[in-house]
Amino acid sequence: WLMVVAQVKDYFASKGIEPSRIPMAILTFKVTAYLTWCGTLFLCYRYRPIKTFFTHWSGPRRLHDYFRTKYSVRYNKTQDYINAKAEKLAQWKYFRPIPRFLGVNPQRFTIALAENIILYKVTLPITVPLQVWLIIATMQSTNAEPVSPIDLFQEQAFLEPPSIPTFSEDEENSK
Repeated sequence: WLMVVAQVKDYFASKGIEPSRIPMAILTFKVTAYLTWCGTLFLCYRYRPIKTFFTHWSGPRRLHDYFRTKYSVRYNKTQDYINAKAEKLAQWKYFRPIPRFLGVNPQRFTIALAENIILYKVTLPITVPLQVWLIIATMQSTNAEPVSPIDLFQEQAFLEPPSIPTFSEDEENSK
């Protein structure tokens, strides 16, 4: 755990962000992630982008029609299952106050949640590097070298998972 913290600290320091500003940068990242999620949820409720993608464009519509005809029994079962679960969620006593508070249709809100899961996950490779770049750009000290989103995305330190320390036999025997 300490190795990960040290790597994060070194990474931010290499970008010109003072160690005292790292907690603010992480908090800002979480806030922007939740704002992105809420934004895609709004888009999914208002415009139904995944349904629109598969019903209005000819290529995806043909793919949708192919699956609907080729696997009609399984398609209908899956569609009925999803609709039943959405209806059950919309009627659940703990979930019902949320769409009521927001002033939206509970059934449509549950479908928007399902679409949002897909849309949010599909857009993560675009939104996460953008969020990190925006945070670094706003948190950098004035004497730091500016970084572009493309440079940040191509940088190995950003893409590599943190290394896990291993213990050698000498270290284990000394304990």
